[in-house]
Amino acid sequence: MTPTNQRKPSRPCKSIYGRLRKTTSYSQEQAAELLDLGLRTLQAYEEGQRHPSLITAVQMARLYGCSLSDFEEEISALLDSREKE
Repeated sequence: MTPTNQRKPSRPCKSIYGRLRKTTSYSQEQAAELLDLGLRTLQAYEEGQRHPSLITAVQMARLYGCSLSDFEEEISALLDSREKE
């Protein structure tokens, strides 16, 4: 039996969004609430399954105390994918 105060291991973040959140004291639940996102939506961003809108990326940068330039690679990938549509 595992102690109740132990958290289950988290999955590795495949995107900058989760790595930056982890540099703050915010849990996924707290960050999702502060960003007015569903938990599964934030998880999808962090796992690289979805990309946030530019507005959401700006909100994330403010919350995590970083700049949009930290998201440059992800934003470039998002713009590239939209150009192909």
